[in-house]
Parts: sequence; C-alpha cells; structure tokens
Amino acid sequence: MDAQPQTPAQASKYETPPMGKEPLLASLLSLIYPGLGHIYAGNLGLGLVFLGVMTGIVVVSVGYVLHPATRFHPALAAVPATGLILELAVVIDSYRSAWKWNFKRDCPPQRSGALTTLLVLGILVLLVGNPSVNVPVFLKAKAIQLFKVPTSSMRPGLLEGDWVFVDKEAYRQQGPVRGELVVFRHPQEPKRIFLKRVAGLPGETVQVDREQLLINGAAPKETRLAQTHYFREGSFGERIVKGEPDHYYVLGDNTAGSDDSRFWGTVPRENLVGRAYKIIYPFKRSGPIE
Repeated sequence: MDAQPQTPAQASKYETPPMGKEPLLASLLSLIYPGLGHIYAGNLGLGLVFLGVMTGIVVVSVGYVLHPATRFHPALAAVPATGLILELAVVIDSYRSAWKWNFKRDCPPQRSGALTTLLVLGILVLLVGNPSVNVPVFLKAKAIQLFKVPTSSMRPGLLEGDWVFVDKEAYRQQGPVRGELVVFRHPQEPKRIFLKRVAGLPGETVQVDREQLLINGAAPKETRLAQTHYFREGSFGERIVKGEPDHYYVLGDNTAGSDDSRFWGTVPRENLVGRAYKIIYPFKRSGPIE
C-alpha cells in the first residue's frame, strides 16, 4: 500500500523548528561592541553602521588625547556622552531586533546550557572589550596619565593648577631629549612627583654663569633654555656638574621659584614617569606645551 502524503500539521511534528535568536545575547554583544548584537540578530546593515559610528567615536577620542597639537573644542565635550547614549540605544534596539527576528519566523528564543556559558563568558569579555570601559582604562594604565601642576615653578608656560597629559611610554626605549618636559619621582624622595624641563643630558657638563645656562661650556640651542635667566644657587647650581650615565639635569622655567637639579642633583632615568606634552585643562589653555 502506498504511503499517504502527510499534512503540514503532521509534518511539523517531525521537523526541527528553526533556532531562534536569544535577545539577551544580542544585548550582551552590543555591550561588548555596538553593532555586534544587530549582526547576530540578523540586521547586518544596521550592525555595520553602529560598528562604524562607535569606531569613529573611539578614534576621535583617542586621537584627541594622543595628538599633542589638538586643542579643546566645545564640540569634543559631547563625544563621550554621545558614545554612552548611542551604546544604551544600541543595546535596547539589538534586544528588540532579536525578538522581531523570532516573531517573524515563529520560533522561540534560543535556550541552552552552552548559551548560558556564552553569556557568562561574554560578561567577562565585556570588562576588557567594551570601548567605553577599555579605552580609558588602557590610556590610564598603559600609556597616558593626567598630572596636575602643583606649583608655579614652570611659569609662564605652565601655571599652577594646570592639568597635563603625560606619555608614560615615551622613555621605555630611549631617554628624553633636551628641552622636553618630564614628570619624574624625586631622586631623594620618590613619593614626590615633579615636572621640570630637561637641560643636561648624560655625560654633559652643566653650569650656570651670570644667569646663563651653559652646556659643555656653550649656550644651548633650545630657545626656552637659552632665553631663561637662571639663578646661580644651590649646591649643584654654584658649580660645574657632569652628568652620570642615564642621569638628567632638570630645571624649572621659573628659576626664582623652582626646586630643581641646582639643589639636589640629577635625576636617574629609572625615576622618569613620562613626557608631559599637552595641557588638557583649563580648556581655554588646552593645547601643546611649549
């Protein structure tokens, strides 16, 4: 006897229903990086748009911090807030997109032990993968540090209360060059953090003669060092000092009010924290440090 054809209702009993999209997973992927949740939920076009927008926000933010010549513009203040608002909107919309995908195909959300494990792992990845969390943490811990100028010793270029960016990677491979502003731990009191200008390099002789800085007996070529009148004071400022290997002679631009190498000697390279390169606050003074 020939088999009777199955009705759609009978056939559905033996067919495997299509796997649905888990809305929570879509939201989690959006938290890790906006756009991933929409791609998972089947909305490739919108997902790529969100990926591009968030990447642009990250590039603008990091570029502003790292590039020494950029100055603050009021529009930049909206960049972090825009990123957070966008991320929240994307998380909610990716959840809705997954539900819409399931509704159109009449299939339930995907539920499994493997999915639960994936959600847990995703939360862990979120802590290091999300640009809103990861980029600021990376900049602070690995590359960039904020430093508040505590005194008037670097006037007129830097004022007390100025906040500056410090590049902590600047001296990993090589030492500073003359004229750079360096943040360092005091050679005798390591808990005290200073900011001064590099005047003498390792192996060079440094002296102050008639308010003129002399390097190996000649005036330095760097404009700021050559034009500043330095007072001949301190046990290391009243005589000729020869720099030891990997030691730097540093001075404050406001020589009358600066506690520097003239009083306590040179700074070893191992005490260098980084190079100060940009004023970030007050905003009206933001920009490269001269």
